[in-house]
Amino acid sequence: MNPAAVIVSRPYTWGNPYRFGQCHRIHGPSPHWHVYDADHNELPLEPVDRDEALAWSIFLFCEYMKEPGRTQEARTQLRGRDLACWCPLTQVCHGDVLLHIANKATPLDISALITVPSPRAGDDRW
Repeated sequence: MNPAAVIVSRPYTWGNPYRFGQCHRIHGPSPHWHVYDADHNELPLEPVDRDEALAWSIFLFCEYMKEPGRTQEARTQLRGRDLACWCPLTQVCHGDVLLHIANKATPLDISALITVPSPRAGDDRW
């Protein structure tokens, strides 16, 4: 890893506050995937598999980055820098979102990175 790289994993400043994973029961992991907020609260999204849980976490991170000041702060601190996290290079992660925000003047088309998840029928929160 480049020693000058900015670490963008949790618990650092640029880590994605939206986690995903499987609940662990006494007999092993649950077959169900879940998405959690920064306070470890489970979000009522009901992803069908790991890929959809990952997509939700990236989508929610994009929404989080739209909060006032975050985009400009990312551009100021991250433009032209290498970013490092623990995600496999072959997997889309929130670091891809940060790279785009920091280095491109155009708004991010999230659908270029992930299949944007959609709420379940009857879910009017989104």
